[in-house]
Amino acid sequence: MGDAASGESTHLRERVEGVARELGRGGLGLEPGGERMRPTRRVIVQGWEVIAERLEMEGNWNLASLVRRFVGQTPPPSTERQRISERLRQHTREREGPTR
Repeated sequence: MGDAASGESTHLRERVEGVARELGRGGLGLEPGGERMRPTRRVIVQGWEVIAERLEMEGNWNLASLVRRFVGQTPPPSTERQRISERLRQHTREREGPTR
């Protein structure tokens, strides 16, 4: 059990360090996976919109509203490296404190 956890920890540390290096050089490079997620996300959102419209046609206005709110609150798609980058930036902002 310790070996697997250690391996996961090492992997994550390496990923974080790699992202930090990229940010230090000016930002994250393009990721093909990130580009592929956008059209997929668009199709999923369209599917939820169809569901909301069908619910409205059936008179389920409240449920349709909840579906639309759910879709509106869903964060945009992001890769692991983008999520790590955002966490690093957030951590840096918190360490630096409020700016004047």
